Amino acid sequence: MQENEIPRDRLAGLRRIPLSWVFFPLALLYHELLLRAFDPASVFFDGALLPIALAAIGGGLLLSLLCGLLPWRKTVRWVSLCLTLLWSVFVCVQYCCKSYFKTYFALTFMVTMTGHVVGDFAATILEIILTRLPFILLAMLPLVLAIVLRRRIVPGARTGRTVLLVMAGLSVLTIGGSAVLFRLGPNAALYTYDFNTDSAVSKFGLGSSLGLELTYALTGTPTPPLPSLPQPEEPVEDVTPEPVVYGYNTLDIDFAALADSASNSTLSSIHRYVASRTPSRQNEYTGMFKGKNLILLTGTHGIYLNKDDPSTLVEQVEADNIEEMRQKVAELMGHCEGASRAGANGAKAKLAFALRAVEHGTNVMIGHAKCHLDDLLTGRVPCTRLTLRQGEKE
Repeated sequence: MQENEIPRDRLAGLRRIPLSWVFFPLALLYHELLLRAFDPASVFFDGALLPIALAAIGGGLLLSLLCGLLPWRKTVRWVSLCLTLLWSVFVCVQYCCKSYFKTYFALTFMVTMTGHVVGDFAATILEIILTRLPFILLAMLPLVLAIVLRRRIVPGARTGRTVLLVMAGLSVLTIGGSAVLFRLGPNAALYTYDFNTDSAVSKFGLGSSLGLELTYALTGTPTPPLPSLPQPEEPVEDVTPEPVVYGYNTLDIDFAALADSASNSTLSSIHRYVASRTPSRQNEYTGMFKGKNLILLTGTHGIYLNKDDPSTLVEQVEADNIEEMRQKVAELMGHCEGASRAGANGAKAKLAFALRAVEHGTNVMIGHAKCHLDDLLTGRVPCTRLTLRQGEKE
């Protein structure tokens, strides 16, 4: 016998390895580890690795049990090849989804969206496959072995009863053990009522996630537990709160005096009409924006005294009280002509809208739409600001 030649008794021992027992457990475990190794979002060696391995081995033992139990050997052999093919393709598709779309997709979602994906991403499918070819080739290794070793993976004779019982027991122990570890682990909520495929694949493995998805599709997602409420030591009296009486939305304007001093009868009639109207009631939302900032975006950096000269920008309109603010805004409106775009009401409309906000205690900034909001708020870019001095906003 030559030095590098494998002894015949050892070669015979390798040939007697029961592939019908170990092929499916090893294939599922291989795919789980491969997907985990290529997923940059997963930590390969963490607490989830052991239950994922147990679930993969248990699922593979269950497949081996079914293949050894059924009497139609040729049919079982072809079905096992088809299952290996489908599972390998599923693993590749999930990896492509994760690496390209940055998420694992649920099987039900993938089935319903297949037509949209083919239509919307047909031009990039080939590119996606070619750039991920190393993973795809590695993922297809179990399929190649299943084809080459199909007669040993599903032999002509059925598996003995004792071996089937052993495989059934090991399958129950491994699958049950992984389920217990998942339920008692830090991701128990994700395993039950908070389940989603993208997070579950990294925490429970692809096989367990698929099983959970199909289970919850049939039975419904578990209901989250209700938090326990503390029991009051003494009975609490049912006290009806006093109703809040809100005031009216009124401004300190003497419309009667304005009507008497109006320059014409039309303006006088308008003042008298406004004075006769009943003001609306305030409510719990009145003043909720007091002290807040309102930013009006336009095609200029704010209000210009001369619409054709950006150097005439009015950067600050500040007043001690509301009446002074109204006077300053009315003066600015006299300088406003035109609009920043067709169909807009121009700077006058912006000032009128801003004035109502200032009257309710809001700080207003009128700035260019191309500027970042943070730059407008911090004053790093020019704009027009309308504010009442502190303490004079009531």
